[in-house]
Amino acid sequence: MKYDVFISYSRKDYIDGRGNVIPNNMLSKIKKLFKANGISYWFDEEGIYSGDEFASVLTKAIRDSKIFLFISSVNSNQSKWTSNEISTALELKKTIIPFRLDESPYNDSVMMKIVSYDYIECKDEKKAISKLLIAIKHHLSSETDAYCDSGNKTVTEKGLTEEHPKLTKNRIIQWTVLILLSLVAIGGVIAFYYRGDHSVVPQIATIHEESNSNVCQPVDLGLTSGTMWADRNIGAANTSDFGDLYAWGEVSKKKDYSQGLYNPTNKPKTSITSAKYDVATFLLGDEWAIPTEKQFRELLDECQWQWTRIKGHYGYLITGKNGNQLFLPAAGWICSKNPDYQNKYGYYWTTDRVVSNPQFARSLQFPQKGKAILGNGYLYYGRSIRAVYSGIAVAE
Repeated sequence: MKYDVFISYSRKDYIDGRGNVIPNNMLSKIKKLFKANGISYWFDEEGIYSGDEFASVLTKAIRDSKIFLFISSVNSNQSKWTSNEISTALELKKTIIPFRLDESPYNDSVMMKIVSYDYIECKDEKKAISKLLIAIKHHLSSETDAYCDSGNKTVTEKGLTEEHPKLTKNRIIQWTVLILLSLVAIGGVIAFYYRGDHSVVPQIATIHEESNSNVCQPVDLGLTSGTMWADRNIGAANTSDFGDLYAWGEVSKKKDYSQGLYNPTNKPKTSITSAKYDVATFLLGDEWAIPTEKQFRELLDECQWQWTRIKGHYGYLITGKNGNQLFLPAAGWICSKNPDYQNKYGYYWTTDRVVSNPQFARSLQFPQKGKAILGNGYLYYGRSIRAVYSGIAVAE
């Protein structure tokens, strides 16, 4: 027997102390969702197994399932069985989707292994259920060339091409003007920089915050590598603005970021090295690029990070060795038509795709007031772009 989903959970979230199913519990709703959408699943309904028999049954069920759904809760995060199930799923290289019923921390034995995984938060039950279905369909459809959305419409590669925004004459003119303005600004900064007057490099908000120009300017943070970071997100009108969200390897915004409208097969297999896939280079010019994971790691290691709010937008104020600063707003993400988690979470793409699991790319990500880390993100999700100034033109 093969299953689409293995459901890892704590019986305390499903059965009460008298052995009765808890009314209106989330696990029952998830099971109902799966049945209604023809998704097969393994669920330890009776809990009749024990000891070695249970371990054998669990291992076989996990091996026979395509997706491992971890129902994270204060109960399951204290359970040795769910901890063992997660470890088994990781060993078997299963796709893991954490579904968080509450904000309890993961079990210490698996924390470092799954803390960077994208998860579904259950504060809004209807929204969480919808996102779970989208995620499950996404992973199940990754084995085929087409994906059926909630309207049962099959979207093929041809359909993807037709849906993607096309370049227009007006857009080309706008981007040309944008690039010319950015080159003028860059030229001024570079001229001062090479004269040795590093103090003129723009700092946080005090100079540019009132500007309505969305032209990025480089900021020197005194990093060991000499990397200079853009003072704002791509598409942002000022340094505290959220800016625009982009799918990995795409250079145009979209009205709908659903998985069915993204084609992973025509994207770079390892990392973005061409202006064709780098929105920073595409919009700002050859000397700008999406950061690598290594560049983000340097930003984490060598700078001070402080959660704050600027002009109504929450995010991290980053202070470099030389006192210069950047602000990374928590712009959230988008996986359908509307952004989620704005002012609560920040997600920023790197150039690097996950070779061992190509449905993901690496990204910087941080929760509200929580530590920023480097983790994985679904390619089709719309995420923020904070460019770096490389000074080196990339290939066309």
